[in-house]
Amino acid sequence: MTLFKQRLLFTCLLSILGVITTFMAPAQSSVPQPVTFTADQDHQNMMDQLGVKALRPGPSGDENAPNHANYDESKANPYPNVPDPLTMNDGQKVTTPAMWWDKRRPEIIEMFSK
Repeated sequence: MTLFKQRLLFTCLLSILGVITTFMAPAQSSVPQPVTFTADQDHQNMMDQLGVKALRPGPSGDENAPNHANYDESKANPYPNVPDPLTMNDGQKVTTPAMWWDKRRPEIIEMFSK
């Protein structure tokens, strides 16, 4: 091996070693340290990230308040007449998967689109 080839090989090895040590060296200040929040600080941080200015109030325990909690069962179901999903609009019962996919499902999709 000629002297030129030896020096070229030595220079290449030194360059490779330099690249390896650069990637292997521990990062000193580029990695941020983890932050420990209290529950309130974490909540405020998340609200700031989401752009939420204030939360709406929950239901009130006072029966006379306009936003009181509803415990009256007669008011609990505002949609009491939900159609049976396995009964066609003409009253025929759905009996097979093909009937569901070909007939009843399109009827339900049409109802939602209206």
